[in-house]
Amino acid sequence: MSKKRGNGEGSITFHKASNRYMAQYTKPNGKRGTVYGKTREEARKKLTKALSDIQSNTYTDKSKITLIKIIKSIVEDRHNSNKTGENAYRTNLDTIKRIEKDDIATMQIQKITIEHIKEYFNTISKQYSNSIIRKHYGIINASFRRAIAKGYIIRNPFDNKEELQIPKSIKKDKKVSSLTLSEQRKLIEALANYNNRTYKNIILLALYSGMRSGEILALKTSDIDFKNKVIHIQRTLTKDVNAKTIIGENTKTINSLRDIKITPIIEKILKDSIKIYRFNENNLVFCNNEGNVITNGMINSAFKRLCEKYSINKGFDVNFHMLRHTYATTCIESGMPAKVVQKKLGHRDISITLNTYAEVLANYEDTCDNAYLEYLEQNKLGCSKIAVK
Repeated sequence: MSKKRGNGEGSITFHKASNRYMAQYTKPNGKRGTVYGKTREEARKKLTKALSDIQSNTYTDKSKITLIKIIKSIVEDRHNSNKTGENAYRTNLDTIKRIEKDDIATMQIQKITIEHIKEYFNTISKQYSNSIIRKHYGIINASFRRAIAKGYIIRNPFDNKEELQIPKSIKKDKKVSSLTLSEQRKLIEALANYNNRTYKNIILLALYSGMRSGEILALKTSDIDFKNKVIHIQRTLTKDVNAKTIIGENTKTINSLRDIKITPIIEKILKDSIKIYRFNENNLVFCNNEGNVITNGMINSAFKRLCEKYSINKGFDVNFHMLRHTYATTCIESGMPAKVVQKKLGHRDISITLNTYAEVLANYEDTCDNAYLEYLEQNKLGCSKIAVK
């Protein structure tokens, strides 16, 4: 049996305050180090790892680990393991740059308190939109989870849901904007005389399918199944770390991977597109005259100029994504259930659909109420039959 180390060196005990097992050791600088584990075996393995790292001169003092160092390791690991594509990686690098502007970035993870985090989110809630704030919240929360897994800390402040909820930006979210029915008719009439047949079909496909521009522009001939009347959405345009547009290997999110029914209108658009198909190495349904990718920026600019020329909606001050909102709004107004709209749009869960189109759904609720009351009257159950003194 090996000799027991002095001063508790290497001995494993149960730490009541943290409800975990702990073991202590001596760091290279002579100070005491501590590892924790949910079980005695987990604590023993962490102790063995720490002592081994000290022996091989690869030991990292966990008290020196900063928040930004952990964030960077997470971002790089996700990218290297292909959990995030080039565009998401670039977005994460932008998130890192924003976090680095605050003092919390260089704070040691062990010293960051709930108050520090609340103060940080209070600051950025005045600077950024809700979508950016959610990205910061997610990556910082993930950093504390990793810090626990690595043994740097024993508690995640984000577990306190009451204290650390995702803050709301003081900046108002952009209101969902869509074309009215008369504006849609105006757009279709304008497209009848549009001289770019490819762009015409791209705009019409967005209007009648709700597909994102990147999904349409990354559509391959092999994705269209006329026999079974479906379009397989399998990828989207994205950008690499240098912000160059490329064809992604995946969709925007896992839920965006979906099949869209080919309605008679969509079939007409697609078959016309196939008629003018230009051979290209990527087999893209829509490409430019040289067989290259049409970027989101190109089709967005073309849509803006078209709306400006024919005075549709706000003219040049529109964007191509309005067509997706227009499709969703028209679906809801026609009586399509929100759950079906969610599936067609490829939203992760129903709350995204409900929150995005809350105003449209509220208006539709009024229509449903009127229909309900009319039904009651027709069946002699209406207000006129209720006797109230």
